[in-house]
Amino acid sequence: MTGSEQRAAVDPYREAPRGESAPTGVILAAVAAASFAAMYLEVSLMKLVSVMYYSIFVYAVIGVALLGYGAAGTLLALAPASSPTTALRRMARCCVAFSAAALPTFLAVNAIDVPAAQLFGSLRGLPLLLVIYGLLTAPFLLLGLAIASAFAAFPATVNRLYFADLIGAGAGSALAVASVRWLGGLALLTAAGFVGAIGGLLAFRAVGRRGGWALALAGANLGLLVVLVGWRPVEVHVAPDKHGPILAGAAKPGGLAIPFSRWSAFGRIDVTEPFRFAPLFGGDISPRFGDVRIEQRMLTVDGAAPAFLYRVDGSPHELDFLAGTSQSAVYRLRPRPRVLVIGVGGATDVLIALHEGATQVRGVELNAVTAEAVRDVFGPYVGNVLRDPRVELVVAEGRNFVARDRDTYDIVQLSGVDTGVGLGASGFGTMPESYIYTVEAMTDFLHRLAPDGVLSITRDIRFGWAQRLCAVARAALLGEGLEPAPRVAVLEGRVWGWATVLVKREPFTAEEVDRLRDFASRYDFPLAYDPLVPTTGIFDRVIRAGVEREDNMDLRPSTDDWPFFFLNIPWTRLLPALRGQPSPLTNPIAFLVVSLIGLVVLAVTLIGWPLWRLRRRGPSDARLGAMIGYFVALGTGFMLVEVALMQRFTVFLGNPALAVATVLTALLVSSGLGSHAARGAQASGRDPLPVAIGWIIAMLFFFASPLLRALLRDLLWTPLPVRLAIAAALVGLAGFAMGMPFPTGLARVAERATPFVAWAWGVNGVASVVASLGSYLLGMVVGYTPMFYVGAALYGGALALSRRL
Repeated sequence: MTGSEQRAAVDPYREAPRGESAPTGVILAAVAAASFAAMYLEVSLMKLVSVMYYSIFVYAVIGVALLGYGAAGTLLALAPASSPTTALRRMARCCVAFSAAALPTFLAVNAIDVPAAQLFGSLRGLPLLLVIYGLLTAPFLLLGLAIASAFAAFPATVNRLYFADLIGAGAGSALAVASVRWLGGLALLTAAGFVGAIGGLLAFRAVGRRGGWALALAGANLGLLVVLVGWRPVEVHVAPDKHGPILAGAAKPGGLAIPFSRWSAFGRIDVTEPFRFAPLFGGDISPRFGDVRIEQRMLTVDGAAPAFLYRVDGSPHELDFLAGTSQSAVYRLRPRPRVLVIGVGGATDVLIALHEGATQVRGVELNAVTAEAVRDVFGPYVGNVLRDPRVELVVAEGRNFVARDRDTYDIVQLSGVDTGVGLGASGFGTMPESYIYTVEAMTDFLHRLAPDGVLSITRDIRFGWAQRLCAVARAALLGEGLEPAPRVAVLEGRVWGWATVLVKREPFTAEEVDRLRDFASRYDFPLAYDPLVPTTGIFDRVIRAGVEREDNMDLRPSTDDWPFFFLNIPWTRLLPALRGQPSPLTNPIAFLVVSLIGLVVLAVTLIGWPLWRLRRRGPSDARLGAMIGYFVALGTGFMLVEVALMQRFTVFLGNPALAVATVLTALLVSSGLGSHAARGAQASGRDPLPVAIGWIIAMLFFFASPLLRALLRDLLWTPLPVRLAIAAALVGLAGFAMGMPFPTGLARVAERATPFVAWAWGVNGVASVVASLGSYLLGMVVGYTPMFYVGAALYGGALALSRRL
């Protein structure tokens, strides 16, 4: 090797060969296939880690994927290809390596069976967490190398490559969500491996190679896919400290067998074998029935959010205990009612309604697989309650259904509904947000009440959630111009520590309160808040005085813009959790903070530090600072907007999995189209950035405005396909312009120092990694609407810096 060749190998800022004027169709197809495989794997891992740990880790998966892409840029900056042909060969080999690694790396992670709180709940679990992140990063690193190699081979046509990249990613996102129910589990990974191998095969063909290994791995992954669809030799493990296993272990030493397991877009649905135990449900039971033991099964979603199926065989008095549940109190006020149950689960609330004389029950269940399991598979076990002629089962998200429904009901009942609507329900424990417990949701429920109808919601007292629920009810009633004090009643349970909150649009009458007092006395449910008799209790202080902080708990009412109902502790209580003292209240924040620390450590190690070492061989310090600022602003801004858009359209689409898939697909596809359009503007000598970023900022202000929220609410009545089209169109209007700044900036960098393209890619990756979890933490602090304003400021800053690139 000559001296000049040695310098070329180590000097990442040496001008590299430009290669062909444009990539061929085969190369663009290879890029699209690699990007498809990457996004398909990312969405699939969101589902799998939700089973293994908790839904909140979907943000860590996004960060891991971005970490792999960013590290790929760093590696290419350290060792750039000597020619376009060399770069394409590297691309092909990386695709093949990904195809071989996608399944084994996850199996290695799946073998690490430790409690989630031990792993993520404190800094003590950070070393093992770094190992897990490293394993999950490896496949994305390989595909990142593949895609970035194509960019390095054709730096003059970044826009066309970016177009193929984002179109492939959009398709991968959409098909991953659609295929979860049919493939499920490990077969999802082999599907990603198959497409990755196809990308490698195409890249090999582009340089005149046959690609035998790529073809062999494509066949192997396809064969495994077929086998794993019908046979599951290895199941995705569930962390031993999730709610499901804990309750299963309490019911029977050694846990329970799971004869029924099925995947859906919302997660994995498991139903256990029967066991005898005290009646379990999302509510409380009278101490009078403390000795009751019944046969039941447990149904879990991703190993958590348990619901219970009671065995009903027609025996006399087998369901007498239902009269002593906290949920049955409302039936003392409305005999023979028409009932709406939000969150059917194991059908406990439906059984209570029928037992208490309901003439008609409409049950709304989010998850179609749960509905099918309880109605069809285990229908005879639960006495075919969901096939009772008085019962109508609707598969829909409760909040969305209520907003579109025009019927009224004597009773609207929700009992321990945790998933509600939010990314927690997508599987994509527990997320601290829920759109089922916001002021706007409470208002919707109140609007569905018939005259003198009653809303009954049951939630935990010990974590402060019942208290916050009263704050939400108070805010909703005040928003309707109604005085809260005479319109709320609260019954406190003594066995499980739950409370049932009753809310009316009309004041409770003396007769109604007497009935509640009689129920409270008979079944030992203290009337913790009496609408006619003021006391000094916590519920009185919240409902009558509007207290928002009590006993070191945050009781502010949650809203659609700040839907973190389950987040009710001061941030100062996070420090003990990070030192190894986790609790259900601190876990969601601690998990996010520890995950973010782990990702930052890896990002600095794999991306930041190597790039910093290379800074002296790059552009001038002034231009280097502008480049760093520009690509950091784009990476952070894009992630902030992506997360905020997912949340903004969740209620509108009525399905969190659909919201994730729609936003990702529309954003990626429209960004790809925008990058292609930017190429035309550049070719004609026009700078697309001022108009593009100006439009982005205008759209972000529109997304943040009350006008959009009002528009989406007015369009809730439209059929789902229409709402999907509306959401995709609105996201696409912003995404088209959001696809222009990144490739335009890369093209400007390539004009001055071609290998610096990989450097810029890495900087963008670091920012995106931090923003993947940081954006969610920001939402916890300020809400989602301000995130659009922060995103607009970041894009504005990028425009200012673009003049110095």
